[in-house]
Amino acid sequence: MALVIEDGTGKADSTSYISVEEFRAYAQARGDDLPVDDEDCEALLVQAMDYLEQYTLDVGSPGQYKGTKFLTSQALQWPRAGAVIDGALFPSNQIPKQLKNAQAQLGIEATSFPLMPSNNGYSVAKEKVDVLEVEYATGGRLSGSTRDPKPVMPKVDAFLRPLLVAAGPTLRTKRI
Repeated sequence: MALVIEDGTGKADSTSYISVEEFRAYAQARGDDLPVDDEDCEALLVQAMDYLEQYTLDVGSPGQYKGTKFLTSQALQWPRAGAVIDGALFPSNQIPKQLKNAQAQLGIEATSFPLMPSNNGYSVAKEKVDVLEVEYATGGRLSGSTRDPKPVMPKVDAFLRPLLVAAGPTLRTKRI
């Protein structure tokens, strides 16, 4: 598999914001180890992209990127038009450094645990092998709760924060 790197032109077939070389440089600068095989690194970057692509206008997504997609035909959420980052309008033909760093950090995180686990959110608190006994801890989906069992990744959150629309109450007005 070969990654197709988004360069800010809104490619219809892009699969990553960074190359394996950029991924390796990010990890090396932080003292993190990556797989030796480039294909394994590519797979980690694709997993990171899957995570980053969840920040859309869709109901149930964890947030929304600022601005709008540059082209409707582009494969990924960035480049975007009208995104204000750190108080300035970000060029619509570039990919933010914060997003590239977030993808690299997510790739590193993916070496330790699944970024988007598919489970019911309960963790096993007790397990007995002989005469099989399992006890579940609360903290996952609780009677009607919609919380997802997602990992906590403060570094990734810090990179993404300036790229996301601020969460909070919204006031809608209607002209009569």
